[in-house]
Amino acid sequence: MICTQIFAVKLSKGLDIVAVINTKIFLGILFVFVVSIYGLIFKILKVDLLRLKKHSGTYWRDMEQLKRPRIFKQY
Repeated sequence: MICTQIFAVKLSKGLDIVAVINTKIFLGILFVFVVSIYGLIFKILKVDLLRLKKHSGTYWRDMEQLKRPRIFKQY
């Protein structure tokens, strides 16, 4: 009975260490996954974070001239 309790304590400590390591690995992978998803979404939506600055007193940006006469506004 004492051997079983000692074995259980040793096993519990070992499993705690494995759980901590697995948690750090899981959170690292999750962080990389979330950052890459944001990068892909910004790439698909063509969002350039370096261009999102206030321009000439307004947040609106004019689009390049098109061949057809239309007026467009872009955030």
